[in-house]
Amino acid sequence: MGRRLVVDVWVPGNPVPQGSMTPYINKTTGRPGARHKAGKRLEAWRNDIGWRSLEAMMKRGEREIAGGVPLELGLVFLCKSEATDPPDLDKLVRGVKDALTGVVYKDDAQVVSINAEKRRANAGTVGAQIQVLVLA
Repeated sequence: MGRRLVVDVWVPGNPVPQGSMTPYINKTTGRPGARHKAGKRLEAWRNDIGWRSLEAMMKRGEREIAGGVPLELGLVFLCKSEATDPPDLDKLVRGVKDALTGVVYKDDAQVVSINAEKRRANAGTVGAQIQVLVLA
């Protein structure tokens, strides 16, 4: 099976997990809702991933990958803490997959393979290396 690299980008900053939701009651409407515990940090992290990935795709002359096309993600997270400390790797992956949806690909269900690892960063090198490959 052939592979074609579509995105290869470094996103600096402490990786933010997309994990548990926190329930709340809207003070205006009185209706219940839920939001990610990481809130604004997660939103900023996902936006940074999206913009940097879009820029990388434009430089390669790539467009959003149509639905039904299988993809592989290659992810390396460099964190401040030890690799065995929180956050969980799957929660870091979830945030990246959602950040790339609607930018790099139509639907994260297209991702059929993920190679991901979490490591302790050297001083000042926290962030994530993100690769997206089309499988043909």
